[in-house]
Formats: sequence, C-alpha cells, structure tokens
Amino acid sequence: MTGHRRQRRRGGGEIADAGRGGEAGFTLIEIIVAFTVTALILGGLYQLFSTGVRAGTDAASYGEAVMIAESTLDTLGIVGPLVPGEVRDVVGGRFARLAVVRLRPDLAERAADNAAAAAPTLYQIDVEVTWTEARRTRSVSLTTLRVMPPAPPS
Repeated sequence: MTGHRRQRRRGGGEIADAGRGGEAGFTLIEIIVAFTVTALILGGLYQLFSTGVRAGTDAASYGEAVMIAESTLDTLGIVGPLVPGEVRDVVGGRFARLAVVRLRPDLAERAADNAAAAAPTLYQIDVEVTWTEARRTRSVSLTTLRVMPPAPPS
C-alpha cells in the first residue's frame, strides 16, 4: 500500500481509504508550478506585444522624418535662391532639422579657372532630421547634388 493508511474498525473490519477518499484535486506544489508557467507565458506575450508596438511607433517616426528631409531637399533652391550656409529649425515640435548647403569645391575651382564660360554651379545639400524616442536619439540624413544655372550677367 502506497501512501494511504488503512484504519481498523472496532469490530474487526477495515475501513477503506482514510487518505484522500478518491477525491481528485491539486497539491500546493502543482498550483505553484502552474501559476509560474502561466506567469512566464504571459510575461513573454507582454514583451512580444510591447516590442511590436514600439516597432510600429519607430517606423511611423522614421517615415515622418524621411518625409521632412525629402521635402526639405525638394524645396531648397526652388522656393528661393540656393545660398551656401546652414539652417536649423524644429518641425512639428519634435523633429530638429539641419539643412547644410555648400558649393562643391572640386567643381567650383574648375568654374573659377574657366571664368569666360558661364558654367552652372553645383551645390551639395545635406539634410539631417533628429528626434528623441524612448530615451534614444534617432536621426535620418539625406544628401543630394543640385545644379543651378549661372547667374545672369549684370
């Protein structure tokens, strides 16, 4: 007989099982193990869900920053004259934009040597958009070259 005690009656017969009496149930250890496994599974699902939400937010912010940088590249030299220098500003309250316009020195030297011919001017435009998300600074940088026609003679 394993684990169960048998009791004797006063009259000499035996009482069947005095242990669990055939009732099904869980021990405290089984309940603790089940609770621990459930907690680990729920913790993993929470981590997976929060990673997905964070990735979606990061992708949306990255897309917005690229759109800001591309629109900056598109408008420089179109809206007004393209002048070497840099411009810093904040877009949408959370994106810091830095636009740097510079004359390409390798092509500017050739144009100076050949002053008789009116050569177009080549500019390099760099745009960097930075923002802070989840205590980390992120950035997007785009660069392009823009050919501008020579200034008309005065």
